[in-house]
Amino acid sequence: MDFSEYFKFNNSPIPPEESIIVISSTVYVSPAFVIYHFIKTSIENNQKVIFVGFQDKFEDFVFISKKWGFDLVSKVLSGNLIYIDGLTKLYGYTLDKWSLKEGNIDKKYIKLSGESNLKDICEIIMTSIEEGCIRDIKPCLILWGMDFLVASEILSPSDLLMFISSIQEMVHYCVITINSDFALLSPKKRESCLEINYSTFSYGIVHRAYSIISLRHFPDGKTKEVTGVIRICRGSGYYGAEKDNFSDKSENDESKNTQLEMLYSVNDSGVRFFHKGTIF
Repeated sequence: MDFSEYFKFNNSPIPPEESIIVISSTVYVSPAFVIYHFIKTSIENNQKVIFVGFQDKFEDFVFISKKWGFDLVSKVLSGNLIYIDGLTKLYGYTLDKWSLKEGNIDKKYIKLSGESNLKDICEIIMTSIEEGCIRDIKPCLILWGMDFLVASEILSPSDLLMFISSIQEMVHYCVITINSDFALLSPKKRESCLEINYSTFSYGIVHRAYSIISLRHFPDGKTKEVTGVIRICRGSGYYGAEKDNFSDKSENDESKNTQLEMLYSVNDSGVRFFHKGTIF
């Protein structure tokens, strides 16, 4: 399943250093195939990956990846992939009776001690980042469902944004997923604290993004041929990076390919992309 041609950054399969890639999705579509791409591409380019999951089970992701021909378990065992479970034991509970058949997988867990949530979360992620550095090669960091920390009031938007700023220089690039459902982000006359905090974090992190990958369900619902719509566009972070690293690009080149939107289909064999207007 090779769709790297749709995820190139200045003709490189790897995003530029210290960049943030934001993946937004809704409850109807999963960002799993995009996360899979970044994990696979980074490991194939000799980068270790720190994968922090705040939602869904890693076992489910392992199962999907196996169907797509990439064995994540072997990557964990070889040390190329460091997985941090940010949900299962967050409040001290254990779900060992539902653990994987592959029980030898070395997982790390985020546990809240009750003293400082920010410290508890920062320490294990930063320690794993240091562990993932190979000589001068920084690892990449994937934060799946980190907006859960805001929605559950574990961290405030300002604390979470500050944390992301502090780790941005420690990794080659950082992938962050957020939920973009209308109910959480739509303005109302009387917004709840949840909506205010969620919007603050979402808009704050999107503003920093080098690239934004948006997934939404197909307007007419999921069909056999189409799962949803994917849009890839530049974020504010792109223009900041270009300004800091001035290159001799013409204005004509700069205006090209600022946005791409396609239909896509996810199945057991992988992902297929279709340009709009495709007749099935």
